[in-house]
Amino acid sequence: MRAATATVSVLGLLPAGQLPNMKTLALAAAFALATVASAQTCAFSLFGRPCGGDLAGQQVTTPTASGIRFDAANLAPGAVAILVFGQQPTQGIQLPGSNCLLLVQPGSTVVAQADRTGACAFRFPIPTRLPVAADFQVVTIGFTRNGRIAESTNGVRLLCR
Repeated sequence: MRAATATVSVLGLLPAGQLPNMKTLALAAAFALATVASAQTCAFSLFGRPCGGDLAGQQVTTPTASGIRFDAANLAPGAVAILVFGQQPTQGIQLPGSNCLLLVQPGSTVVAQADRTGACAFRFPIPTRLPVAADFQVVTIGFTRNGRIAESTNGVRLLCR
């Protein structure tokens, strides 16, 4: 009795007529997932005026995954940098003891420290549930002889589909 034969190719990896083995199916599944993951695209747009630093966002690809990276520059060296993300309020909220504005209604935060050049980066995987839209801004807290000083970057709007 002759074994059944497949009539279609598995994602073009096997000629039609050959049955795939588990290794080929696993490879085909990995290829399909990589195709879906690479199809995720994120757009970044800037809003608001910076007041003590600049924030930029970009989509990055590593050998294992695709992700999102936010780079803050021109911050006070050594300052505590708080990445705030949420939605943009109807108008900015003045930071205490500062002329700078909070341009994002806080939904969540991530804390880092600016290096000696006044830079820091925040990295995240691309969310699995798409589409995603969120606003981001970095607020820094520094300490001087006269007390604390709060500054903020411009905002970045993220849209991933």
